[in-house]
Amino acid sequence: ESGFSGFLFLIGTFLALFATAHLVPRLQEKGTIDLYLSRPVGRVPLLLSRYVAGLLLASANILYLIGSLWLIIVWKTNLAHGRFFLAGVSILFTFATLLAFAFLVGVVTSSTGVSLMATYAIFFLSAILAAHEKISAAMSKEWAAKLVEGLYWIFPKTAQLGTATVGLVGGHAAGRFAQLNLFAVYGSSALFGLAALTLASWLFSRKDF
Repeated sequence: ESGFSGFLFLIGTFLALFATAHLVPRLQEKGTIDLYLSRPVGRVPLLLSRYVAGLLLASANILYLIGSLWLIIVWKTNLAHGRFFLAGVSILFTFATLLAFAFLVGVVTSSTGVSLMATYAIFFLSAILAAHEKISAAMSKEWAAKLVEGLYWIFPKTAQLGTATVGLVGGHAAGRFAQLNLFAVYGSSALFGLAALTLASWLFSRKDF
């Protein structure tokens, strides 16, 4: 179950982003945005409704993947652990954080491709920054080391979130999972998502269509 949860963290997050990255760019297409803005609906509620729709779509997909694998595991092993569904909660949290950034890029660029590539880039860059202490130590300039440290705390902790997902499902406190400060990992990632969604809402409310 722990192995499956790690696999689903990567695949589930990527598939969910791929399925929802178009929500803002398509909303801003000529004709579509005109139709929405002609109705008595505020811009911020309109954008947030798309965000909630993306979360609901991802929740359905994640529940399907987690539920299917859980049933297969029960069928093959006759063992059932409810902790396996914690992977779904952690994956959905990670997706919600990254979707907020995808919405921000989508508002600025109106491009599905750019939104998707930028969000994937953040995912991998954040994973690389998990080794920020080693990277900072290798920097010859102090400002570069501080930049690496700053980026680490600004970006969502995708590598640590993946480790936390596996650890929560495994129900153990060993290895890297035991070393994680879950409050810092989830808290800083949530702040990144909240800041991105807030900025996206502000830009969308002021954008000239």
